[in-house]
Amino acid sequence: MSKQLKFGSSVRITWYDSRIRGGWRQGMSPNELGRVRSIGYVTEDNPKFITLTTSISKDMDVLDPITIPKGAIVLVERIEGFDR
Repeated sequence: MSKQLKFGSSVRITWYDSRIRGGWRQGMSPNELGRVRSIGYVTEDNPKFITLTTSISKDMDVLDPITIPKGAIVLVERIEGFDR
């Protein structure tokens, strides 16, 4: 999605999350990244990342924000009819 998203836009983002496995390991076996889908309201969209929140209050307070780097994003889909 090339157009910048506005505050309160409702979206579903598919993205890859990092993984870590602690402790010693033998050899270098490949690990797959975790594919994630997040649904929420956009609070910020800039060239480096998109931040989503689960809820926005009438006073514009946000709950449980998550910031996703643009390099990890596979797909951004607008959810019509649910914008804040």
